Amino acid sequence: MDCGIIDWGGCSPGHFPAKMQASVTSAEGEILDEHEDGLLQCFIDEYYKECGILLNLEEFRRQWWLTYCSYVQSMGTNIEMEIYRCTPREQWKTIRDLWDDRAVGVWNVRCFAFMIGSALKYLHLRWTRKGRGKLHIHDTFSEWKAYWETKGMT
Repeated sequence: MDCGIIDWGGCSPGHFPAKMQASVTSAEGEILDEHEDGLLQCFIDEYYKECGILLNLEEFRRQWWLTYCSYVQSMGTNIEMEIYRCTPREQWKTIRDLWDDRAVGVWNVRCFAFMIGSALKYLHLRWTRKGRGKLHIHDTFSEWKAYWETKGMT
């Protein structure tokens, strides 16, 4: 507890962007949008100080955005597997906002609903800035997929 970790769910081996993303899932969309590169660079700087390996910001950002694609998919899963499990779908017909006790008063519902809201705000800001075409993470995923298609891996 001295280090501030109160949720040990993400404390396991894995690739860095996924672990870092797990630590900012509740960041407000506007904050993540404004400080995304700064957060990534901070991680890179601290990692370098710790072990002497300098990560490339462009590659780290690319992996961060690919991880965000997976996170977006998991949001849909969490609606079905967590939110509707804890507060059944029928009850949502009478819930007017997330401050209703059936939402905010239920740990998993509150956590997942607010994380989803923050992520959607972040994505909306990026989508709007990009001209309301495709999301920045879509372009990153498409480039990644095209690369592996050339290798016969899809």
